Amino acid sequence: MINPLHSPQCLSGSFRWFSFAVFWLVAIPALAQDLAGPVYPCPDCEQRRFRPEPVQSMWYNPQQSGTGMTFTIRNHHLVGTWYGYDAQGNPEWLLFNAQMQPGETPEILWTLDANLKRYLNGSCPTCAYQPPQAPEIVGQIHIEFDQLAHARYTVTKGGETTPVQNIVPLRYGGTVYTPIGNSGLDMPDMQGQWWFVYQYADSNGENIKRYRRNEIREFSENQPLTHPQLGDVVGNSRIAATSPENVFAENGVVCDDGSDVAVTWPAPFCLFQRLNWTESIASVDIDFKLPVGNVLHNRLVGEGENFFRGDMLVEAFRFNLNRFEDAEPSFATVNAVAPMKLSPVPPPAPGPSHRINPVQGMWFDPDEPGTGFTFYVQNRHLIGAYYGYEEDGEPMWLVFDGPMQPGDRDAHEIWTVQGNLVRYAGGQCLGCAYQPPASHETVGTVELTFTQMKNVCLQINWNQQQINRCLSAGEFGGVPRIVLDPDFPNIVVPSLAGEWLVVLRKSPDAYPEYLYGLWNYDSKVLQLDAPQWIDDGAQLKVANLTTSTQATHWGIDGGTNMGEMKCSAFAEMALYKQPICSIRWQWPAPSTIISDGEEINLDLFNNEEVFFTLYQADIDENHFFAESEEGHLIEGFKLTTERIEAASGE
Repeated sequence: MINPLHSPQCLSGSFRWFSFAVFWLVAIPALAQDLAGPVYPCPDCEQRRFRPEPVQSMWYNPQQSGTGMTFTIRNHHLVGTWYGYDAQGNPEWLLFNAQMQPGETPEILWTLDANLKRYLNGSCPTCAYQPPQAPEIVGQIHIEFDQLAHARYTVTKGGETTPVQNIVPLRYGGTVYTPIGNSGLDMPDMQGQWWFVYQYADSNGENIKRYRRNEIREFSENQPLTHPQLGDVVGNSRIAATSPENVFAENGVVCDDGSDVAVTWPAPFCLFQRLNWTESIASVDIDFKLPVGNVLHNRLVGEGENFFRGDMLVEAFRFNLNRFEDAEPSFATVNAVAPMKLSPVPPPAPGPSHRINPVQGMWFDPDEPGTGFTFYVQNRHLIGAYYGYEEDGEPMWLVFDGPMQPGDRDAHEIWTVQGNLVRYAGGQCLGCAYQPPASHETVGTVELTFTQMKNVCLQINWNQQQINRCLSAGEFGGVPRIVLDPDFPNIVVPSLAGEWLVVLRKSPDAYPEYLYGLWNYDSKVLQLDAPQWIDDGAQLKVANLTTSTQATHWGIDGGTNMGEMKCSAFAEMALYKQPICSIRWQWPAPSTIISDGEEINLDLFNNEEVFFTLYQADIDENHFFAESEEGHLIEGFKLTTERIEAASGE
């Protein structure tokens, strides 16, 4: 990826809007006139009270395949790249970046206005590095996001503004999409485990964040549902469990095309039905409205209303960890491949027992700004783009894709991907009438080896030459970062300050088999504070892990310290070639049940301290993941959705 703080040069794209995206075109709704792109209805969005961030992905207008753009978002700051062609049909990319602004009305979540910048005279994939020259501003772009997965934009160039285009994220990776009746829209198969968290006002109706205890749910395959009012598609949900007696069936995500006369909401639409929501004096059922563009393969966001609580929000995140086949629970104390350009160290023990997906977005070598890659993952399939320059210094981009294969655990390889580098030409230039690409050719290959969530080493074969490089996920967006050692300024840890959904998963050895599926998970909404140096500068306390005072917790008060995350200064870790970090977790109060006359402890960690090992490259400003030696897992998701009143000053 490109570092926007240096000389940004980015290629990322809805990458295969071309042959790859054209294949998926049949699955994208075509509700627009002419070539303006798909329009997603947004029932009651004028009454929305919450503002989630849009999806980081490759976006495009499926009615104009062959061009597109990519979005990488950190701290409400968006870095994007437009991929298309110049007036002669040669591939061209333009960079833009700016802070997203809250929409002026609830119908618009976010807006972005930025200059489109063109970079020249950088290095080709196998050439000696040289930075690109100062950029030329060739136009402006205006984007309005109205759903997680829907936006519209215009471009102004030479005083002329293009017609509005509607864009959506690119679909890939084999996700099955089920039509919603005759609406022309569809929904993804959401089968799998999800983390849920709810936000609502307090008992006095104040518009402040207040989280109810979150939940673990499992969705089944999409299937037809017969219902007096809703009749098209449902993903049934249940509490995660392994035996029938522990399965609590509840309705899941339901979508309707509006053909049923009993439906009162504008349609098509979806909803998540949360049954038996328990309040102090009653249990109620809550319907959370989900615009179709808010139902994704790995995330959903909806709003509902509760007589006792008023406006409510539901957010859900899909569980994406993949266990190494036949891996015994263990975690090495040394990583095999270090970040950036540091020398690898032979691993003394097997690597982690689970594989986590890499960070989505832009990746680059901070020592060589101006060229890099973008990576996005869906259902264990990666699509990516290389952005850089031809040998004559003209901008050039290449796209590729491939299935993610499990790496060699003993070598600390999480995933490997192989793909062909494809070059397209003869397509639509910026502000020109649409025309599809006239040609494409395979010009090389790329092989990726991911060793951590934010580290990858790759081999590029291009123009009969080969080059090996190691890259890291890009850092930007105004998030404070701490350098762990002045001799290695590129090795940084971001501030994690803010509210997080932190999920713990107990090792399968913790409970009897018939209880494991139901009780092996727990989660908390935590407030993480700013980092600080401790032990005379020998360690960085990345954050204290404290239960949020604006959340309800099962038997635990808000403001309770659950532990902390620390990283050792790099100077003490020269042998490992990477700072070693850890999370100390203290579960304060055990609880038990009696089953068949046996007292069973339901406290995940039996009131003991548990230490999770992770590395600097496993800590992202929006996500972290770690394992303990016993095989316990901990994963954190930053909660970035905000109330519209607070964002717009209402």
